[in-house]
Amino acid sequence: MNSIQFLDAVREKHGLASDRKLARLLNMPESRVSLYRTGRRKLDQDACLAIAKALELPPEHVFASVAAERAKRTEHRRVWERLARLAKQVGAAAVVALIASTSMPTSSRASEVHAPNLYILLNRWRRWIHGVMLRTAT
Repeated sequence: MNSIQFLDAVREKHGLASDRKLARLLNMPESRVSLYRTGRRKLDQDACLAIAKALELPPEHVFASVAAERAKRTEHRRVWERLARLAKQVGAAAVVALIASTSMPTSSRASEVHAPNLYILLNRWRRWIHGVMLRTAT
């Protein structure tokens, strides 16, 4: 996806009738949304994070997609596109794994359900993603 497609997806998902409402949802000036919409500017890092949150996507997917859009060389764009697809796939798998791991009992008594430390789980996932991305980039 490119910057404009991300903006359109947020508007559609949230049923927003105008870019003014989109700007309000993303907590940014309306003029910046206009610059993104006309293609005079690509999404910046804060916009990538806001869009990822609004679309419930892994931020890595949005960041890599925008980096692919910015890439001048075809080889660079292909690598970023691969990383974007990988981040989206792995992000979805991580969410499923996180939900599964927090819903399973961790003690011998079935009535006690303790969720593992979310920070530790996310940090492990981040390190794993980093390793996968390094392997696929080569």
